[in-house]
Amino acid sequence: MAVLFKNISFGYERKIFDDFNYHFNRETISCIYGLNGTGKSTLIAMLAGLIKPQKGEIVIEKGMKTGFVLQFPENLVYTDSVYNEIFSIVKSSEITENIIKTLNLDEVRDINPFKLSDGQKRVMFIYSILMCNDLCIFDEPFTSIDKETKKNIKEMFINFKNKKKTIIYTTNRKFDTDISDFVLELK
Repeated sequence: MAVLFKNISFGYERKIFDDFNYHFNRETISCIYGLNGTGKSTLIAMLAGLIKPQKGEIVIEKGMKTGFVLQFPENLVYTDSVYNEIFSIVKSSEITENIIKTLNLDEVRDINPFKLSDGQKRVMFIYSILMCNDLCIFDEPFTSIDKETKKNIKEMFINFKNKKKTIIYTTNRKFDTDISDFVLELK
C-alpha cells in the first residue's frame, strides 16, 4: 500500500470528507474521479501536504519519494530557461539532459519556459516528476490540452507504472479514467 487515508475529515463551509478511509496501491495508476466541487483537488492538496485534514491522518509508505503537479503547472515557472526549470525539479544534470532529449526540447533548452506552449510546459512538468519520484500525484493533468498531448501523457503514465511508479491523478471526465487500474469516485 502506497497511501492510506485514515478517518479523514475536512471541510470549508460544508463538510467535504467525513471519516473518509481509502488506500492507493503501489505500482498502479489510480484516478480520483468526480464532478467539480466533489473534493478531488482538496484530497490531492491534503496528500501533497498543502492542507492538513481537520481530523484523521494520511500515511505515505516510508521511503517513497513524492512529487506532485498542480492543475495548471504551466503557470508555475520559476527559472529563466527550460534546462534550469527541469533541473530545479529533478536536481540532476544527467536526468535533465535525458528529459530534454526525450521530449525533443534541445532547440529550446535555453529559452524562457514561458515561451513554450501550455501543453509543452505541462508535459515537461509531468515527465520531470515521473522521472524522479516513486509516488507521482497529478491534479487534472488532462485539462486544456489537445488530443495528441493527452495521448502522450496517458502513454507516459502507463510506461512509468511499468517502471514501478505509483501514479494518482484527478479528472472530472469519465473517459479520462480509461488508463486507471483503480478509480475512486467522489460524489
